[in-house]
Amino acid sequence: MFNRKKYKEFALIQLKNRWKVAVLMTLIIMVVMKIFSIPASSNTLSKLSLSELQELSTYSFQELMAYLGNTNGNGVLRFIKTVIQQLVNYVFTIASLNVFIKMSRSPDPVSLKTFFEGLNDWKKGILAGLWETFWVFIWALISIPVSIAGVLLCFFIGLNENITLIFTFIFMIAGFIPAIIKEISYSQIFYLVVEYPELSVRKAMKLSMKITEGYKWEVFKTAFSFIGFFLLSALTLGILDLWLTPFYQMTMTNVYHALLKDALETGKLNPRGIELI
Repeated sequence: MFNRKKYKEFALIQLKNRWKVAVLMTLIIMVVMKIFSIPASSNTLSKLSLSELQELSTYSFQELMAYLGNTNGNGVLRFIKTVIQQLVNYVFTIASLNVFIKMSRSPDPVSLKTFFEGLNDWKKGILAGLWETFWVFIWALISIPVSIAGVLLCFFIGLNENITLIFTFIFMIAGFIPAIIKEISYSQIFYLVVEYPELSVRKAMKLSMKITEGYKWEVFKTAFSFIGFFLLSALTLGILDLWLTPFYQMTMTNVYHALLKDALETGKLNPRGIELI
């Protein structure tokens, strides 16, 4: 049933003659998200003396980015800014999926109006994002006792400090595996609340867990198959993301449709009202 190659090929077909809207939408999101880092950095630069500005002019791009990253305000302000960024990201996610789902359901032309209309669902987007993040965070907490268990085990065995650090790191990574699995299990929440607005966020999570049942590894492999493209994009300073992000999102939208179709056909879900059986 699951055909990763087909979903990618179909994504390119779906985007044909409609790249403009997808790229513009991605550009808008990228610019807005980047704006968050400007105020603190610009405020810092405005306080520098002429000699300090001249010194900055000798910095390489990487050194300049590191400098600005270290001058983005105190920890509290950085935390608040990070939270706001994440909330905005949730809103953009639900708005952009509004476009991709529409593109996946019909060959008709789409416009940026669809994206802006999707922003009206900002409350649902924030709720879905927070609910998913909360439960992934809860599962991630498992890494703490697992890491402690690793340290105690190394202590009782009598391993040296360096070996203990290595084993602790391994145990910590192992502790995060349940959170990663759950994140994949919850990954269809946004798609479901976009396509079925009447669904509550809690029910959307249950449905997401149901339709990804038996396919988590396939979903992971599909997402991971883009890693090479994203590494290549880094060499273009993120410019390639303008095309790569729509390609990735369109592919994952096709994955969602395949999972939902399989769940309905196999009886995991009730077609009447998309309810759990």
